[in-house]
Amino acid sequence: MEITRSHIENVRRVAKDKGISSPTSEQIREAIAQFYDSEDAEFNTADIPQIVDILLAQQPPQPLGIFSELSIVVAEEEKHNLVAETAQQIGVNLVASEIKQIAQGIASGFDSREQLFNEVTNAIVAFIEYRIGAQSDTLKDAALRIRAKLGEGNSATRDVFHAIRQDVDSTNTDFKRHLEGITALFTIPS
Repeated sequence: MEITRSHIENVRRVAKDKGISSPTSEQIREAIAQFYDSEDAEFNTADIPQIVDILLAQQPPQPLGIFSELSIVVAEEEKHNLVAETAQQIGVNLVASEIKQIAQGIASGFDSREQLFNEVTNAIVAFIEYRIGAQSDTLKDAALRIRAKLGEGNSATRDVFHAIRQDVDSTNTDFKRHLEGITALFTIPS
């Protein structure tokens, strides 16, 4: 079978899509020859996925902890920039310390840009939810303290008004007693 440059490029394109970075022309020829074990066979583009599977099987396995060429590795400074830009795009104002705190909680390796974007966005949302919750708790505590002070103030005010009321009642009683005494002086005996 004659293997043309076009056959090799078609296989190479699909191989790159499946994660094989740069298969050599010789590797591709060997995979095609292995797939078509007959010299009389003709190349068919429908067979390219199976040929690429042969190429994949020939690839050495990736050691654990090492990212493949498809993975995205993000440095700390890049994470800071991504957090700042994403926060700005979604209308969230963050100070430098908050950006740093969020970026430190984000992983460094991702399988796709979409995964990276989702991780950054989710980290910002989680931080905002935490901040709102903390502010809400602070406001609830402040409201409870204010209510307690108002309650103390109401009790003290109530006590003052009660004392004033007693003073007024006492003064009225004394006034009536004095008025009766004065009226008695002006009474004409019959």
